[in-house]
Amino acid sequence: MKTIVFSTLHIRDQAHAAELKPELMDWYHRVHAAIDADYIYLVESGYENRAPATIPTVCAKIPHTKPYDCKNWSYFQANMSFALQFIHLKWHKYDLAVMIQHDAILGVPLQPVLDEFAARPEVIAAPRWNGSPDTHCLIMKPEAVIDVLYSLPFIPFPRVGGHNQLWVEHAYGALFLDRWWNPWPSTSTIRHEYGTPEQVQTPDDEITRWPMLAKTSPALAERYRNERKIT
Repeated sequence: MKTIVFSTLHIRDQAHAAELKPELMDWYHRVHAAIDADYIYLVESGYENRAPATIPTVCAKIPHTKPYDCKNWSYFQANMSFALQFIHLKWHKYDLAVMIQHDAILGVPLQPVLDEFAARPEVIAAPRWNGSPDTHCLIMKPEAVIDVLYSLPFIPFPRVGGHNQLWVEHAYGALFLDRWWNPWPSTSTIRHEYGTPEQVQTPDDEITRWPMLAKTSPALAERYRNERKIT
């Protein structure tokens, strides 16, 4: 099974790049340990590659014209489209394209999940966030990649005055209705949403049992790693 793994990335400047370097290197090693991947790389939105030189990186060359807005000015979704186009151009035949965002801490090995998903009829696998696929971990078959590129009801950069009617996760939910497999149905979310009004109000003991963790506090991330025995 040919598996390609990537993460989208937006680096503001050189100082931000230096700040992110330990996290990105950590992500690279986590993915190596969790997935039997043929290729692992980053997709950086800017014109200049500021990611660590030891991690394969491609630049989407997206002009930074406005501050990021997850609904109406989504550099993430623009990066995602570039990443999937890059996969189609570079690897004409592949079985799975896996996006693991660099701030997602993996608490379970993902290769068994990928193996089971490859044998299932669904075309996308992901944990749940607000009833829709979570964009911190998306496992896609080629059919899903094509649908994301050409059929997604979401515009990453709406025209001036325009607005998206959906959050990108809800757009994925609509696009892959009845074709989405959640490997962890008992987990309501993998996001902690630390530092935002939407922070998940769940006991830490429950959070440390989640299959992976995203958007969490440094203290809880350390505890999660210790309890999950993540090095």
